[in-house]
Amino acid sequence: MERIARGVFVVRRGRSLLARLICVLSNLPRTSDACNVVLRITESDGKTFWSREFEGQRIVSMHQTSADSVLVEKFGLLLFTFELTYPNEVMTFNQKSVRLNLGATTLPLPIWLIPRVDATQAPLRTVNGQVMQAHVWVNITAPWFGDLLFYEGDIEFEEPV
Repeated sequence: MERIARGVFVVRRGRSLLARLICVLSNLPRTSDACNVVLRITESDGKTFWSREFEGQRIVSMHQTSADSVLVEKFGLLLFTFELTYPNEVMTFNQKSVRLNLGATTLPLPIWLIPRVDATQAPLRTVNGQVMQAHVWVNITAPWFGDLLFYEGDIEFEEPV
C-alpha cells in the first residue's frame, strides 16, 4: 500500500558554516518560504518507508515499531528511536536515542554528536479515523552548531485508490 501527500512548507537550514555544510553533504532541503513537498509512505515486509521530496531533494527513511511500541527510524547511518505520544490528538515524537547503524551492529554516539529531532503532526482533517490533512512541524538541532534544519507546513493526503 502507498499513501501520497502533498503540501507547501517553510524550510530553514541552519545558518552556521558547519550546519550549512552538513545540509549540503546530507542533501537536506534548501531554505524556502514556499517549498513544494511530496510525501510517499509505502509498506513492505513489516517496514514502512517514508520518502519526502522537497522540490526534487529526496529524504528517505525506514520506520519500524519495536516490541515495546517505540518507533525506530533509520536515516542513513543513524538509527533514531522515538516514543510517540498524543497530547490533544497531536502526534508528538519524543526522541529517546540515536545510534550509529553499522548493519548488524549499532553503536552509541558521543553526547556531543547526537542530533536532536523534535517533531509533531497535528491532524487537520480525518475521514473514517484516517488522517487526510495534517500540520507537520520538524526541528533538528545539534550540540556543536545549534539549528540544522527546520520545516513546517500542511500536507493533504490523496484519497486511497
